[in-house]
Amino acid sequence: MLVNEKLRLEKLKTFFFQSLGYFNLIDDFSCDSYFSNCYSKNKKVTKLDIKLLKYHYSYGICKGTNLSTFENQHKKAKENMKKKHSKISFFHKY
Repeated sequence: MLVNEKLRLEKLKTFFFQSLGYFNLIDDFSCDSYFSNCYSKNKKVTKLDIKLLKYHYSYGICKGTNLSTFENQHKKAKENMKKKHSKISFFHKY
């Protein structure tokens, strides 16, 4: 495989992953993660990446938010889900 083809494939994988949602990249994640804010030619979908994607598509509350807000909203949503006939709404400023 030529260098250009390899780089093109790396970029296609990155762009595909980023197209799955509006995600903020995280400095503290391993560079191999697609959620990481650093470059690596060895990116792979990690177990944490899969967990975050599953959460993103199951609850739908984490679009365009930072980690602290996400964790607070998740905690509130879980508490609210335990109550009968409860509703919860999240508003994002993005």
